[in-house]
Formats: sequence, structure tokens, C-alpha cells
Amino acid sequence: MSAAAERVRELVAASPMFQDPDDDLTPADLVDDSAARWALPAAIGSAELSAARLTPRCIVENYLFAVVGALIGPGGTSKTTAALHESVCIVLGLPMWGLAVVTAGPVLIVTAEDRREFLVARLREVCRAMNLSPAQTTRVREMVRIDDRTVSRRRLTMIVKDVVEVSAFAHDIVAGCKAEGFAPVLVQFDPLVSFGVGEARVNDAEQGAIDALRVIVAGLDCCVRVVHHSGKAGAREKIADMYAGRGGSALADGCRMVAVMQPADAAEVAKATGRTLGADESAVVLHRPKVSHAPPQNDRPLYIVRKGYLFELAAPLAVEDRRAQDEARDRERDSALRGALLDAADAAWRTGLPLAQRGLVEAVKGFKTDAKREALGRLLGEGWLHDVRVPPGWRLVNNARRTYIVRLTADDRDALRKTGALPVDKLTPPPSIATPPEATQ
Repeated sequence: MSAAAERVRELVAASPMFQDPDDDLTPADLVDDSAARWALPAAIGSAELSAARLTPRCIVENYLFAVVGALIGPGGTSKTTAALHESVCIVLGLPMWGLAVVTAGPVLIVTAEDRREFLVARLREVCRAMNLSPAQTTRVREMVRIDDRTVSRRRLTMIVKDVVEVSAFAHDIVAGCKAEGFAPVLVQFDPLVSFGVGEARVNDAEQGAIDALRVIVAGLDCCVRVVHHSGKAGAREKIADMYAGRGGSALADGCRMVAVMQPADAAEVAKATGRTLGADESAVVLHRPKVSHAPPQNDRPLYIVRKGYLFELAAPLAVEDRRAQDEARDRERDSALRGALLDAADAAWRTGLPLAQRGLVEAVKGFKTDAKREALGRLLGEGWLHDVRVPPGWRLVNNARRTYIVRLTADDRDALRKTGALPVDKLTPPPSIATPPEATQ
């Protein structure tokens, strides 16, 4: 080997990137000297026993508590802007989605998706849409703080010796808020994926994020929430359970609150709330599949209507009203189906090609087959339709069936009930069905 080649080899070997940082470590070096030696926890004192709380402090009833939570939804579902509306309500103590704000206070938003300028502009428009007073708007400006991390990125976790660990960022947030006397009741990170170590280690990364968020909860006694995207299947199928988020299960399991936001179409909103969406309105439905410190909220979806930057709750119909609405809708649909069957039978008779039962069912479109068969049975039973049998001796043509259906008028129906006979014209099969005996001789 030449001297030059030997020199290159020595330089490469000496480079830090080719040296194992653990080469010179001894077992003693692996002990975390920064932590005190483990000691047995103290016994539970009477004061601690009496003062211990069953639940953390509530921020918004049945929705947000001073623990870790997640807001999950597909991209483009208004999660970020709706969260700004929530921030305004929390700062001012205004009802939010029909829920009482129990603990009003400041909000810290840490964003790695939308720049501060854009969030400030949206917040301004939300305040205008809510018709806030100048004093209220000033309070929102002072109490909603936005930390822009779209460029100056910091992460909540890092990888140390192939293990996901909490970074200094969470501790810095706690220290920074305390130093400034800023006591947020809500700290929100948007989106989660931008503050972790990536998605290659799915559950390890999510659990690491949960650990970091708990540092902030413990340090500031506030709600810490992440905005998280749903998976592709969850978005397409509108999955609304606690595992709707993309990635693993560690995030949902570690959170004590999981809310899922999905788009809602006009028909869904009308059925649930009785409200008709305007041409310039859209809607989402906010599910709460997991709220550990409140009664179950699974069966209480919140329908939120958006018009520009104004968000409003569309109150759900009462059980009685919803039942009455469902019954009215069923009656309307049944009436339409009955009318379609009667019209189809009448039209077929007028064209000289009357239909049998199966043909009539197939002729009517836009309804389920079982519903059409059931409605046809009722019309036959009520006498508005009648199965006419081809008289004996008549020869069937064109593979016609032995029976065909005719529509009866009210007079025909009355006559049939009184005499048991139909008008001659409807008893006589048209040429498309059969030919009389004399015609076959």
C-alpha cells in the first residue's frame, strides 16, 4: 500500500462518523448519574389521601381536561381553523360547541404546518365572524400565543441509542411559560407528525410523543393536545373511533381524550339536526370516542356548520323529533314507491304490454328490491293493483306469463269488492299476452 493510500485510510478511520461512540464505555458509564438512586416511595399520608383528586381539572365540559388529548381528522376538514375558534372560546370563556368552558385562560399554539402569519390572519377572521367587541379581540390577541416552528423546527422527541426519548423542547416550553408568567390552559401542537422522530418506529414514536406531552401537562397543569391526521382508510370510510388516526395505537391509548372530526354532507346534517345547509355552508361532525374523565360521549356527535370563518353548532334533534322526522321521511318514501309502482303498472297496460309481478318490480328504479316487493304486496292486498289470470283456452304468446297486473280505479276496486268481478276490458288479455280460442283455430 502506498503512503498516500495509507494516509487516506488513517484519516477515514479517525473520522468521528466512523467511530462507535460506545467503544470506550464501561458498564459504569451506562448508569444515568443525573438521576438519584431509586428509593422506596413514601407511604400515603392522610393529607395526601384526602386531597387527591379523582379527575384532572376540567377545561371544557365533557371535552377537554388537563391531560393529553388528540384531535384527529382527514386533511382539509377545518381542524386547524376550528381549533382557532375553540381557542377564542377558551380565552373568553364562551360556550364552545354547546359545551361550557369551565376553565378559561390563555392558549399556546405550536405550529409546524401553517406559518404564524396565516394563523394570525385566520384568527382575525374568526374574531370578526364571531362579532367580538374591541376589548374581546384585544384579549384574544394577548392570550393566544403562536409559536411558529415551520422553519425553526424543534421536536418533542429524539433517538438516543436507538430508543425514542423526550427531548429538551417540552421542558423548555414549561420553563419558558413559567418565566413569563404565562399559564396556558391549553397547549396545542399542529400537526403531531412534525414534532416527532418520524413514522418508521410507529408506536415507539407515538409513545415518545405521549411522554413528552405529559411533561408539559405535569409542568403547567394544562390540557395538551395534538392535531393528528387520519389514515387513508379512516378518511374514506369516515371511521370515528379512537383509533382513526394514522399510524399505530400508542397515541390513542396514551391520550385521555380523543376527538375525531369527519366531513358531513347536507343529508347527514339534515337527518341529525333538521338543518338545511346553505349553498355557502359546509359541515363537519365532531365525535368524542374517548373522554376518560367524563361520561361516555360516543352517542353524542356534535354537528358543526361553517360559513366562511363562522362556526356554529347545529343542535341535534330531540329523540321525539328525530323519531317523528324518520317516520315522516319513511312515509314520504313509501308514498313515492307506491306511486311509482302504480304508474308503472298503468303505463305498461296502456302500451299494451302489461307486466307480471317480477317485471313490475324490475321496472321501478331507485328503490331497494325488498322494499318494492313489500310495497307491491300491500298494493295487491289493498286492491289498488290486481293480478289478472289469462282465461282458460287462450294461447300465450311471446313467452308471456299466465298472470299480469292491472291498476284499478277507485270504482273498479269498489266493484271488485262488491261483485268479485272486474271490468271486461281489464279481464281481456291484450294481444301481446295471449290470443283468444277462436283466433287459434
